[in-house]
Amino acid sequence: MELGWWNRDENGKKFQVNVRLFGMQLQWTCQRERFQPWEQYESPTEEDWDRAVQQAENRYQRRLMTKDALELVRKRGAP
Repeated sequence: MELGWWNRDENGKKFQVNVRLFGMQLQWTCQRERFQPWEQYESPTEEDWDRAVQQAENRYQRRLMTKDALELVRKRGAP
């Protein structure tokens, strides 16, 4: 399961954020430019967590995500 969206950094440049749920663990990655490799997104902000929870809830309502996966995102990756 993947969640993704676009953010802006402090300089106003857009970058893509991706949260991947694999093996009941959350993996945060980001891509700064289109042809740059994906890198670890070390410190997701409070807004990033809120956005991830919002997208997970939307997917759960459409039956695209399990309740266990939704709870994992709500608990911020803690089992």
